Order: sequence, then C-alpha cells, then structure tokens
Amino acid sequence: MNKIKELSISYARFRRCSAKTLVLIALAAIVGGCYTPAAYRDFTRDGTVPWWCKGSPDLVQQECLEFSLSLDTAVNAGSAYPTLSLYTAAGATEIVDRPSDVGVAYTRVVTPSTFDPNAPNVLLYDGTTPESRLVGVAWEINDAVAPEGFAGARDVWTQNTTTGNWWLTAWIIRGYQNHPDVFAASHPCLTSTGSILTSTNDACYQAAHTEPFEILVTNDDGYAAAGIDTLVESLYGLTNVSVQVVAPFANQSGSSDQITKKPFILSASNIVTASGKPGTAISNTDLSPPRNGSGSPADAVLYGLRVMNLSPDIVLSGINQGQNIGPLSNFSGTVGAARTARRNGVPALATSQGGFTPPNDYPTGAAATLALLEEWRLGRTVNTTSSVLSTNIPTCAVGSNRGSVNTIVAAELKAGQSYTTQDCASTQTTIRDDIDAFNFGFISITDVGI
Repeated sequence: MNKIKELSISYARFRRCSAKTLVLIALAAIVGGCYTPAAYRDFTRDGTVPWWCKGSPDLVQQECLEFSLSLDTAVNAGSAYPTLSLYTAAGATEIVDRPSDVGVAYTRVVTPSTFDPNAPNVLLYDGTTPESRLVGVAWEINDAVAPEGFAGARDVWTQNTTTGNWWLTAWIIRGYQNHPDVFAASHPCLTSTGSILTSTNDACYQAAHTEPFEILVTNDDGYAAAGIDTLVESLYGLTNVSVQVVAPFANQSGSSDQITKKPFILSASNIVTASGKPGTAISNTDLSPPRNGSGSPADAVLYGLRVMNLSPDIVLSGINQGQNIGPLSNFSGTVGAARTARRNGVPALATSQGGFTPPNDYPTGAAATLALLEEWRLGRTVNTTSSVLSTNIPTCAVGSNRGSVNTIVAAELKAGQSYTTQDCASTQTTIRDDIDAFNFGFISITDVGI
C-alpha cells in the first residue's frame, strides 16, 4: 500500500519546537551552516545522535544543537580562508610547535587566554604552498589550566610541554571530518607536513568516514526519467553510500524553485526508478497545467527534508534532460531544487546533460557528475554556505568531451553563441562563460549560488 503523507506535518512539528530550539535554528539559518539543521533532522527522524555529537557521553538534543551551531560558526570563520595564500595575506604565520599529524597550522592572532567556541584561532592546511587547502580548525589557549571547552566530556585538550599552551582540534571541514572522534588529537589522512589524501577510496579516508555518506537524489524530469535512473545506478556502485530518491511524480521542467501552496496538498507514494531502485514520488492535488498533479522539484526536496526527515550530506539534482546554461539556469527546476536544498542547510549539486541532437549521453553525464562529487567530498571545490554547483555535460556527436572547466554563468547569449551547439571537435581554448564551454565541447562547472 502506498505511503501517504502531507507536507503540513512538518510545520506542525516545527511549531512544537521549544523556543530555544527555534532560536538555534534561526541562528543557523543566518550563519548558513549545515551541522545545526542536520542535527535537528537526525534527532527528529528517529532520535539519532549525529556523529559529531557522539562520545562519552553522547550529547542530548539541546546540547547537540548548541554545539552544532558553534561548529557552523567555526566552519564559517575558517572558510573565509579556503587556501593558505588567503590566510597568509591576512597576516597569518605558521605555528611550528604544534601536535603531529594535524597538517600545517597557521594563526594570525596572539594566543588568547580564554576559549571562544565560535572563533577558532588556528587554521590547518594540507601543505605549505599557496594553493594548500583548509583541512581543519583548532584552538590554542594560553592558560594555566585546561579550558572548560564544549558541552560534555568529549573534547580532550592537549598541553604543549614546551609552550604550556592548550590545544584542541575539531575535524569539521569537508573531506577531513573524523566520524569516530570529532576532537581526535590527529587525523589519519594528515602528517606533520600535510595531507596524504588522494581519493575517497583511500584507507585513511574510509577510516575517518565510518558513517554512510547520505545522498538525496531528485530531478525535474520526474522519477521515471532516464537521467535520474542512470545517476542513481552509478551512485549505487559507490562504497559506504546511502541513496534516497525523492522526485516529482511527473515532468516539471522549467519550474525553477516554485513550491506547492495552499489550497493544494502534497502527497507521497512509493515508486521504483526505471532500473528498479526504490524511491518516493511527490504528487499534489493541483491537476491543472503545468503541475498536472505532480509536486515540483523544490517540493520534493522540502518533502524529503521536512516530512521524511532525511538528513543527506548532499542533494544531487539531475541528470536533467537538456543543458541548463546561461540565463536558462534561472528557470531550471533542476537548479531550483539544488538551490532549495542549499537554502535549507544542505549542500547541493545540479547536473544536466546536453541533448537535442544527438540523444543524451547519460553514462558520460553520470561519470562527470561522480567525478565532481568526488572532488566535493574531498573538499576540493568551492566551500561556502551560499554555493550551489551546477555542471553541464555536452553530448558529443563526434569524439568525447574536452574535459571540465570552472567558469561563470553567462548573463546573456552573446554574438556567435548558441544554447544548443555541442562541438567536441572544436579547438577553441578561450572560454568566457558556461555557454562558451558547452558550445566548445567542455563540461562546464559553475557556482549558480542560492
């Protein structure tokens, strides 16, 4: 029997939250972080304690929410300096006397004597070159006794026998989270001189990421479309990954980030994709065009997060039938679903495959999407709380695509450009925007923002 639920359930739950919880959620929305909304969804779903709140003892919900907000604030502070060159340009210098196997430590402040959970005074990088990336945040405190630290007894401060300072690291930066212990004294993928991480299949990565990586997959072509089916099949081949499909019941292309509003009501039904993977299709009571009884892509994301209480690490939207480049991206339901996820505290990636002529090459699109997902999981892509990555993969009539380029979204269609050209035999190397990239046979990667 199909499972039927109404979106209004989530709002009833939300109204029953304590005033303090509502304040924390509101603050998390301002900060734009991921840990606080994820913690709320985990506890609401089935009382699950998220990995960063586990320890001796586990934090209760209110403690975990407060701790999560501190982590979101700390990530936000660290992410202002995603590369070492930006941090040194701001006046940071290396801390030579530091714990081993934490990467390379830099600071730009005099060591404080008090602990501020929202303001890490040390940033950790994966090397000493200008392009070295942020891998962790830490606190170094100059005090005679160990700081009280965070709620619970999980953070163990280490005293430097040379300086007398106290040290605490939090492994909360994407790619270098440490599920077994967020406050571990070292990280298995780091040495005293940098990182040894190359892949999510590395033993060190798997040792640090013991919890399943959760992905919510949606689209705007409807759950039965070939693009989402190919993507889901490829995701099922990844190690320690959990996949949940929540998609519109029918094609909702061009719906941007529109959602169903009263008096219409959403419902959900159990379905399977074209290849037989389980999922949830979102319908509604609006039978007039363009809804035709189907929920929108944004509806699907909100239903998954607010009603099903899914707590994904990322939302993947696609693979869309047809490219979403230039000004067209603002009308895309594929992009709209990804933006909706990001506004609700979940990172998101929109993926679209060039179509029209020849037919869509979804296997190539899936491979390109997984390659970008791998870079995201390793922390090698943009890492801000307002970023939404969108990738457009050309379908080549001759040969194969020319590789990936990071570029910008075209504001308009310029002279000589086309929304449909996919020339993988082109020798053009000057790429002004995502339309150029697509026209000249490249996979474009852009940040379309929220």
